[in-house]
Amino acid sequence: MNRRYQKIRKQIARKNRKRPLIFRLLLLSFLLFLLPAGGYLASRTLAASQEISPKESIQSPKREESSQKTSNVLSSQSFEESADNTMDRDRIAESSYSVVSSSEYAQEGTLPPVSFRIPTETEGILFIGDSRTEGLALYSNLPQTTFYAHKGLTVKSIITESFIKEGQDTVTVLEALERHRYSKIFIMLGINELGWSYSSVFSEQYEKLVDQIQKLQPKANVYIQSILPVSKEKSDSDPYINNERIESYNELLKQIAKKQGISYLPVNEKIMDSYGCLPAKASVDGVHLNQEYCLKWLAAIEPELSD
Repeated sequence: MNRRYQKIRKQIARKNRKRPLIFRLLLLSFLLFLLPAGGYLASRTLAASQEISPKESIQSPKREESSQKTSNVLSSQSFEESADNTMDRDRIAESSYSVVSSSEYAQEGTLPPVSFRIPTETEGILFIGDSRTEGLALYSNLPQTTFYAHKGLTVKSIITESFIKEGQDTVTVLEALERHRYSKIFIMLGINELGWSYSSVFSEQYEKLVDQIQKLQPKANVYIQSILPVSKEKSDSDPYINNERIESYNELLKQIAKKQGISYLPVNEKIMDSYGCLPAKASVDGVHLNQEYCLKWLAAIEPELSD
């Protein structure tokens, strides 16, 4: 019995020694199987997190394009609303030249104002003009004063171009004059007409405009303002927009004012330097006045404003 019992014990012991080994082998095999499977699952999870659905991949460029358009619009608005940009002017074409709005190209910052007495009552005063008059409107800050000003405005386009907001309507200068009454009307036009082939056409159109204004505003005092000079650099480099041509047009304006029995205001004499040019410091582009010189312009006509 003892021998048989010992034999059985040895057999059991051998089986017990083999069992942990088998378990270990099975566990190792199971782990070896899990490693690649885990790597595969991990890689799929990462890839899934980086993938964009087909629907989203189509929409994303649209969102980007929309965002870019919005950014462009804001940039455009910021550019139009800011007052610190400079300009690179295009060459003018006859009868189509348009001076760019002075509000787009004013000098940066607020310059010290020129001292003069601002009239306390300006109700009933109207300024008519092109982009230079837009600059006057921007910087003068006159209370209860109307400005019918638009870049590129000429003695021809003033009859047909609708740019004045009247409620839901957009009307021309003459249509607006039919609806309102003014005590004083200051006109400055001519810079955009310097490229016309015949100055006589300018005179004829200007006279017709004054006639129509007087018929629509019989009680108003109408003033013709001289065309302001340009800088020496601008004058020397431009075949049309130059001070010699401006002076010849101002002579025509004097004759029109005399013929019509209205006042001619030589504003140019208060603005020009000793050489008959717009001072270089007065403008960033040689054409449009900065704040300081807009106030000089206003000071030149202050007696007529205050009467």
